[in-house]
Amino acid sequence: MRNSFRLKAPLAIVDLPQSELSDYFTLRKAAERSRELSDSLLIVTLERDSPEDELWARQLGVWAHLSGAVESAGLELVFKEARQALARQALIRAENQHGPMLE
Repeated sequence: MRNSFRLKAPLAIVDLPQSELSDYFTLRKAAERSRELSDSLLIVTLERDSPEDELWARQLGVWAHLSGAVESAGLELVFKEARQALARQALIRAENQHGPMLE
């Protein structure tokens, strides 16, 4: 998480462990801090469905909330969508700085 702030990473993935584990609250706080300091797309993954964690993630404004994400299958699609979202985000920033871009 520290590197995502320092390097201004365009995509950050926070893989929350089960709430009973000690790193759980540390990672939640880090995700909250990332939303305050960074405009990167934030993905939160959870090992199991948890309505409380989903509500927290959605209130935090994550780009994607993936519960039950214990396999890497499907991450290719997530990364493809993230690349497209980042391209749109860059275009919007450029237009805001320089006016509409000609196609």
